Amino acid sequence: MKKKDQPKDCISKAIDILIDSGVDLSTLFDQGGLLKQLSKLLIEKALQSEMDTHLGYNKYARSDSENTRNGLSSKEVITDNGVISVEVPRDRASAFEPVLLPKRQTRIAGLDDKILSLYAKGMSLSAIQIQIQALYVAEISENLISNSTDSVIEDVKIWQNRPLESVYAIVL
Repeated sequence: MKKKDQPKDCISKAIDILIDSGVDLSTLFDQGGLLKQLSKLLIEKALQSEMDTHLGYNKYARSDSENTRNGLSSKEVITDNGVISVEVPRDRASAFEPVLLPKRQTRIAGLDDKILSLYAKGMSLSAIQIQIQALYVAEISENLISNSTDSVIEDVKIWQNRPLESVYAIVL
C-alpha cells in the first residue's frame, strides 16, 4: 500500500465503523451534529499533537523540561461547519504558538475565501454579514469583513489596471 493511500483508507475505515455502530446519520449536518463534533475533536487532537511536538514529549510522559503543560483555554472558532468551541493547550512559558489555530485567530482558513467571493459578487458588507450569520450561525463584524476584503484590494487594483491585449479571440 502506498503511503499516499493510507489516510484515505483510514478515513474510509472510520466511516465504516461509524455507519456500522448504528449512529443516527440524519443528525450529521445538524447545528450540534456529528460533523461539528468530529471537527472539534480533529482540531483539538491536532493542537495536542502540536503541543507534544513543541514540548518534545507526549502528554503522559515524564520530562525534565522546565516548560510543561499548563491546562487548556477555551476558544470559539468560526469554521465551515459553524462556530465550534475548542480547548487549546497552554504551556507554562507561554511559548506555544499553534500553527493550525494561531493565537488571536478566530477563523479557520476558508471563511476569508467565502467572504471575498461574496464581496466579488457585489454584496455589501452588511449583506455579507447577514449571509455568514445565516450560513454558519456565526456573528462577525463588518470590520472583520472589511479587513478581509482590504487584504486583497491592492491585488484587485493591479488586476483592474493591467494592460489589455489589442485583440481577444472569442469562441462561441
